[in-house]
Amino acid sequence: KMGIVMYDKDKNQWARVGTCAKVVRFQPLPDGRILTVNEGEQRFRVLKVTRAGSSKDYIKALVEYLDDEESEPASIAALENEVWESLQSVLALSNTLYGKALDLKDSIKRLAP
Repeated sequence: KMGIVMYDKDKNQWARVGTCAKVVRFQPLPDGRILTVNEGEQRFRVLKVTRAGSSKDYIKALVEYLDDEESEPASIAALENEVWESLQSVLALSNTLYGKALDLKDSIKRLAP
C-alpha cells in the first residue's frame, strides 16, 4: 500500500488530504520509472511530513485516516434534476449579473430530464 496526494504546481504545495491505495499491478521500466495500477481504499489527512522526498526516496508523512460515512445513494433521476435546476439557476444569475439574455443550446436542452 502507498499514499497518493495531489500536488498543485501552480501553488507549489501538496494537498492536505490523500488516498491510501493498494498497488494492483506493478511494472518497472528500463529507465527506472515504475508504472502502477492502484485501487484507492481510504482517505487520510497529512499531519506532518517526516521525510522530504528526493529523486531516490519518496516523501514520508504522519497521517490520520478519515472515517467516510456511508450514505444512501441518491437516485440518478434526482441527481439529474438537481444538476438541471442548478444549471438553470446559474444561467439566470449570470444573465442578471451581466444584463444579458443568454439561453442554453438546443443540444443541451435535449439532455434535460
